[in-house]
Amino acid sequence: MMRLAGLEELSEEEAFFTYMLEKYALAFSEALTLETAEDFIYLSDPKTYELYLISVAEPGRIKETWGDYKGKKCYEVLQNRKEPCPFCTNAVLRRDQYYIWKHHNDVIDGDYILKDKLVEWEKKLVRMEVVMDVSRPERTDEVIQRSLYGQNMLSSCMRPLIEAESVVEASRELLSEICRFYGSEEGVMLLFSRKGRVAVWNQRREEYQVLEKKPISEKTIACWEKILSNEKQVVIKNVEQLAGEDEGLYLRLKRDKTESFCLTPIFAGSRLLGFIGLKNITKYWSELAILGMLASYISTFLIKEELQFENRRILYFDQLTQFLNFEGFRVQAVKLLSENPDRKYVLWYSDLKKFKYINDVYGYETGDRFLKYWADCIRETLEPYETFGRISGDKFVVLRSFERSEELEERFRWITEKLNGFSGDSRRFRVELACGAYRMEKPEDRLSLNEMLDRANIAEKSVKSLPGSHMAVYDEKMRSRVVQELAMEAAMTDALRKEEFEMYLQPQISLKKSGVLRAEALVRWRGADGKLIFPADFIGLFEREGIIFRLDYYMLEQACRFLKQWLGQQGRPLCISVNVSRTTMLQPDFTENCRRLKRQYEIPDGYLELEFTEGVIVENHDIFRGIVKGLQEHGFSCAMDDFGAEQSSLNILKDIPMNVLKFDRRFFERGEYEERGRAVVACMLNLAETLKMETVAEGVEDMELVDMLREMGCDFIQGYVYARPMPAGDYREFMERFLAGQREK
Repeated sequence: MMRLAGLEELSEEEAFFTYMLEKYALAFSEALTLETAEDFIYLSDPKTYELYLISVAEPGRIKETWGDYKGKKCYEVLQNRKEPCPFCTNAVLRRDQYYIWKHHNDVIDGDYILKDKLVEWEKKLVRMEVVMDVSRPERTDEVIQRSLYGQNMLSSCMRPLIEAESVVEASRELLSEICRFYGSEEGVMLLFSRKGRVAVWNQRREEYQVLEKKPISEKTIACWEKILSNEKQVVIKNVEQLAGEDEGLYLRLKRDKTESFCLTPIFAGSRLLGFIGLKNITKYWSELAILGMLASYISTFLIKEELQFENRRILYFDQLTQFLNFEGFRVQAVKLLSENPDRKYVLWYSDLKKFKYINDVYGYETGDRFLKYWADCIRETLEPYETFGRISGDKFVVLRSFERSEELEERFRWITEKLNGFSGDSRRFRVELACGAYRMEKPEDRLSLNEMLDRANIAEKSVKSLPGSHMAVYDEKMRSRVVQELAMEAAMTDALRKEEFEMYLQPQISLKKSGVLRAEALVRWRGADGKLIFPADFIGLFEREGIIFRLDYYMLEQACRFLKQWLGQQGRPLCISVNVSRTTMLQPDFTENCRRLKRQYEIPDGYLELEFTEGVIVENHDIFRGIVKGLQEHGFSCAMDDFGAEQSSLNILKDIPMNVLKFDRRFFERGEYEERGRAVVACMLNLAETLKMETVAEGVEDMELVDMLREMGCDFIQGYVYARPMPAGDYREFMERFLAGQREK
């Protein structure tokens, strides 16, 4: 069959369907099914009473009686009155059901059953009256009974619509009801919303199925909306009448064993939501308009479903990835665990490490594309009895099933490989994954979802700081550590107030200029029991919880206090280096707070040095450049700590004028490539000297290495070879002894 002009992009099936709609869709199918020469249908304006249309089953006496009715009032033509009829039903008419009554018309001397309702016609709301001749008493009973059956059928269809969760779920009973009423062999309901779903009921075989079809394009639906406007239906009462007139359609319908059919659109306003189709109708042709009422009911429930779906989408779905959000995951996970009581499950809590790099370096658009890619990767691995959701940012949680413990590691390795298959702007980059797992192998392992998520989160935090991608399985030792850390976190405020945090100093011994005094400030926590707690036990915790800045400012003030006292007693220059965390550095008032403390304690320029780890600088390259400039303008020295511990970037040395470069101890470790390592150290020391940066070697423990570093031109040594960290009060005595010993040499 030829395609219609302007519809070249449609599929063969869509083009055929469009052709059929355009040729055979007519308004008011009652006009096609009026049963006697005395039956007729008319349309009028419910306010002005103007007649728009009168249609009869056959031309004859009735039409001759009316004459030319155009422009006249319905009561003038049909009742021979000069004013509106006292029995007019306009005030009680509705769109969703008929008003049925009986009347004797004196003009044409006939008894009639009248079916009135409001319909849309040529973009106007009009009164439609179907007039059925019941001059024969037996027909009165037939018409009334048929109308009653039709109303009962509509009422029967309301129950499944109300009780079912969706129109698709109600479609079996709906199609069964209307097939039984019209004596139809087959009923079909095609819905466009969200998915192209087709429900099919075969009345003869009592078979029901729901099919997924490729969604219809918006352009095609818009075309059908235009064709089917004004409540049109497609009605072919006898396919044989098409033979010779529309051979292509005739052959197509005969091939499908279609003898007759009716297609009723489901509209919501001007929007087409789908169709109700009946094949091989055998009775009640005059009641086909009831399908329009049913379509109206169905559209109401479809719109309700759409609103519910949209609300659920907002409430339960992540707007970026279009998969479940945390709340949606909670609902689905609880459901799956309840439905699968004997299945082994594991709850994964995962975090993309340093994801901020992607947003900062490649832009947020690339970052969003990566998160969607990552969500698709997770979805690709899931079985029907598994689920996942995005908690927030780059954090995802997954409920997986497993049989063997080895499966957990296998699936984790597979997913981390997929993680690195993403490329942004033709550039591939490596992202690492930290994952915590809580296993449910026995019934007693199934706790509340919140408790299990907490345990998976605890496991994830235990590996987050490790380099590379790692998965940790929760055990009770982890929980004990967390409880201890929570107690430590809660005690921090009181410890700061009581000054339980003590400043220790580790000397930095000059290899070039005797008498130059430097030291690094290190923190120790002396608990209420008098025992020392070392930084490794609390610094990481304070950083994770975002409270490290309070300790950083505390230590900077302790250094200022010490230097003020030192200057009052000694007068000799001393530079104390204080560590600064990433969280503290990124505070908007960081530079001002440092300047305030320095001014408050009257510390001269050059006496305070702030240390920043290499990782902090790399992560915040552009921001850090401005911070360093501001600090140096106010008399602070700036040092890059742990140089070489991470992926060093020479761009940092080029772009940011740091004052001091501190080499990580791993630079000096002995091993297979010791000579190559020394060559690298010598080269970097020369580069630092060229850039007018002082150098400090950390972690030095033997004099042989000291001598080598002296020959290479290193400025300062910090390590056990000279001194361990000591209480700040012991620093003066130590340096006096040390310098005296050097003079004796």
